[in-house]
Amino acid sequence: MMASLADSTMKQYNVTLKLWWQYCLDKMLSFLSIQFTNGCSYSSLNTHRSALSLLLGNSLGSNDDVKRLLKGAFRLKPATPKYSCTWDPQLVLNFVSQWYPHTELSLERITKKLVILSAICTAHRVLTISLIKLENTSLTEGGAKIFITDLINTSAPGRDQPVLKLPAFTENNSICPVTVLRDYIFVTKNKRIANTGRLILTFKAPHKAATTQTISRWIK
Repeated sequence: MMASLADSTMKQYNVTLKLWWQYCLDKMLSFLSIQFTNGCSYSSLNTHRSALSLLLGNSLGSNDDVKRLLKGAFRLKPATPKYSCTWDPQLVLNFVSQWYPHTELSLERITKKLVILSAICTAHRVLTISLIKLENTSLTEGGAKIFITDLINTSAPGRDQPVLKLPAFTENNSICPVTVLRDYIFVTKNKRIANTGRLILTFKAPHKAATTQTISRWIK
């Protein structure tokens, strides 16, 4: 298509295209400034910039005016950690250790115990935990290995999918993630719908695959 245009036409069009690019850039800078004035954080401005780059091209992020604007936003409103403090996981471990032995627990308790121990021991997002499939879960005497085959937030071309490795905590079976995983699989063996390949199920019938929102609510 470009070959169909004469050199003189291309030069003529370049003037228009450069003016259009400058117009878009000026409007984009104005848009980011307005968002910052309205209370937008530095990280949110970066998100806006990334979204606009899809339309205006990747060179937007390397533009000197854009970089200076974002630098100014950072200096005026530095990014701060999402949380100013952390909680002691030992409190949770002490609590769920009372839910033992697992085969005597209700389905609700053993399910919640599994998700909270999985979250603590793997430090993965709830999305990752919700995508665990029974067929991709391998149990041994020394631990468990879980392959995540679905795309998650950190998935990218050329990057290996995560593998969750849970070592057995033989010093205390009441909080051993491998023990509760093995017992959970046993308890839910006859409760699984034929087309449900997910590991984590809802504890109310019909026992469907638990969603990310449901698991988040259980942990909270």
